[in-house]
Amino acid sequence: MHGLEAVHRRLRSARLETIGDEPTYSPWATAEAAQVVSALHRLEAGDARPARHLVGVIERSDGAWVDLVDGLAKQAAQQTADRPDRQIALELLLELIETERLSIPAIRRFLVDGNAVDEVAQDVLVAVATSIGSFQGRSRFVTWLHSLASNQAKLYLRSQSRRPRPADADEYSTSELRDQQSVSLRLSSLVARRESVDDVISVLPEPYRTPVVLRDVDQLPYAEIADRLEIGVNTVRSRIHRGRALLVNTLAQYVDADQEH
Repeated sequence: MHGLEAVHRRLRSARLETIGDEPTYSPWATAEAAQVVSALHRLEAGDARPARHLVGVIERSDGAWVDLVDGLAKQAAQQTADRPDRQIALELLLELIETERLSIPAIRRFLVDGNAVDEVAQDVLVAVATSIGSFQGRSRFVTWLHSLASNQAKLYLRSQSRRPRPADADEYSTSELRDQQSVSLRLSSLVARRESVDDVISVLPEPYRTPVVLRDVDQLPYAEIADRLEIGVNTVRSRIHRGRALLVNTLAQYVDADQEH
């Protein structure tokens, strides 16, 4: 519940007067912040529909947009293996990071080349998924994200001088190869339990599961996946990037559970 306290404080500060027993709020508070509070409460109770709707329609210029991002981040940070709503919170958070290009300003402080910026942005999605638990809400999520993105950009710069150019670079970016390696390392810890691997893939939500399976299991090129799913190549890439980030997060939970037994 503490993840909603900041939004509640903003609602309280937006009160204009009290008429009888009913407080009156400014138009901003009733139009945006109240919807965010309600959506986050319902997400915490397991109903993701209002939050998913807000992610698709709320404008970044709206005052409550920041509260939505922070609320999703706090719920994702509290995720546990037995709370699927936390995975949904992470899914929605990754969607906002990518569609709003939230990590790009921090990355562009270190990189100029567009392809390199895009590669690091993919790395950031995975980094968020694996380290979101360290977000404590003491600062805005975007501030935390920019620090993470800056570190990823620095790692990219340091690694470029010693990373060989892959032979199939046109089809696989260096970032994608790192993503696949990260997923593979975690899967190797579960190889003795085939049911665990199947469980991990089965909980990956659509529309991410099918593109990830077609790419990483069936090894199909992006163009063929796009044809099969009847969507654009850029959409395929975007879904695979987010799907891998979610998969890495889920795999980490399974590996941790295995190590405890």
